[in-house]
Amino acid sequence: MKKNKKLEDGINGLGIGVVNTNAKEFKELQRIIKEKTSKLTKNQIQENKLLPLTFQMPT
Repeated sequence: MKKNKKLEDGINGLGIGVVNTNAKEFKELQRIIKEKTSKLTKNQIQENKLLPLTFQMPT
């Protein structure tokens, strides 16, 4: 039987994420994401916007 672990930022499996948006690590992650997304082509941006629709389509 699996035991639930209590995490520092909440309880595993609650679906509630606690993110400290003022943390140095979070700011660095934001910077990296912005840097990488600025290098995407128009076609890649369009594909990324359309991707969620493919998950909503019936199979």
